[in-house]
Amino acid sequence: GLISGGLAFGGSVGRNDAAYRVAVQGYQSDGFRDNVFSGRSNTNGRDELTTRAKLTWTAGPDWDFRATAMHVDLDNGYDAWANDNGFVTRTDDPGRDSQRSNAGALRARWSGNPNFDLISITTIADSDIEVSFDGDWGNDAFWGVPYDFTSATARTRETWTQELRWLSQPGAELFSGTTSWVAGIYLLSLEEGNDVLELYNGGVFRDLTSDYGADSLAVFGQLDRDLGPRTALSVGLRSERRDASYTDSDDVAFSPTESMVGGHVSLTHDLNAELAWFGSLVRGYKAGGFNIGPSIPVDRREFDAEALWSLETGLKGRWRDGRLSGTLGVFNSSRRDQQVS
Repeated sequence: GLISGGLAFGGSVGRNDAAYRVAVQGYQSDGFRDNVFSGRSNTNGRDELTTRAKLTWTAGPDWDFRATAMHVDLDNGYDAWANDNGFVTRTDDPGRDSQRSNAGALRARWSGNPNFDLISITTIADSDIEVSFDGDWGNDAFWGVPYDFTSATARTRETWTQELRWLSQPGAELFSGTTSWVAGIYLLSLEEGNDVLELYNGGVFRDLTSDYGADSLAVFGQLDRDLGPRTALSVGLRSERRDASYTDSDDVAFSPTESMVGGHVSLTHDLNAELAWFGSLVRGYKAGGFNIGPSIPVDRREFDAEALWSLETGLKGRWRDGRLSGTLGVFNSSRRDQQVS
């Protein structure tokens, strides 16, 4: 029972120094489950609408803008599991998996300085999300005893990011014109609220309200240098500080603060016109966090950031005027404080 459709259109604006594009996509399906308790075939169905509009504008010789706006409306069912792992469900309270999100982005580029370009990227997003399900995945008649469990989570999430990036221009490279450069700063602010209500046989099993927030500040840079006509070196570094906070109605509170560093060193060398060697050493990271639940031991509630070191080398080539290409690589990865469930 699937039906979907899309429409996209666009064109120039004004004196042809601006252009726009709008895309709309709809998707409806009754899903792949039959609920024998209610006699419905759409309890795991999907009803989705996505819209996006984009605008580009060249405002004179030094300014260039790109704007994006997006609206997403998802009203999907959630009735996916059966005790025999089949496509027939028996829930008496099917759930929902819905989301309504609005988001926007603005990218501005200024080229008024002969030494560098300045790029600003701003994004915002606002989401209302509902996730609910029938936790017993059945009904009293099926189980033979009074057994009813439901879980519902209502979530709000707001994010804002700002990035400023400076890029060197030809003629303004460092070290006698041999090294191009990029430098930047990145800000992230996130606010999230969750209301969780779980009911067991008509009584409250869990009622939890929580607020979560995180702020990140990062600085980054990269240098790219030609060591010769066939050899290139790239070095990048990123340092980030993250402050998070969590409180809930059970009087649980966390406020971790972390400083993390990542980066890379990579080298490429052309062996001939068709074959090149490459090697890299990379360090990535993933912020730490905390576990929520009354049964979790105190010493396991917070966990540190995860780090990954990766060493890689190999060959890549293109032959027959680019019609044939290939890569052969070997790598070794080493994790520290790996986050697992």
